[in-house]
Amino acid sequence: MPDFQPNEYLFETHADKAKDRWEIYAWAVRDAMVKAGNFSACELSLKDKFKYESYMQMKPGAQEPAALSNDTLEGKLLLGQSPVTSPKDLPNNQAEYKLVEHTDRE
Repeated sequence: MPDFQPNEYLFETHADKAKDRWEIYAWAVRDAMVKAGNFSACELSLKDKFKYESYMQMKPGAQEPAALSNDTLEGKLLLGQSPVTSPKDLPNNQAEYKLVEHTDRE
């Protein structure tokens, strides 16, 4: 991908994307990277990403991120199928792991 040099046309044309010039520039670079790399854009907030990460790593006290839709999760976008978020989502004959309670964690 070539260097990306912002100009006034960019800031005027995409003023609806953000209020500050740096946010418009950041949006444009992200959009160009998504398109050039043939990636799927993830629109989850950073806060929701951290909740999902904590849940997937089975951190003590992590709650199931019920507000996240399976349609927006990265696993479905990349693999074309619903992501497995817990062992209960797997049929009994496909379970490859089991949950173990860790009482020694701080």
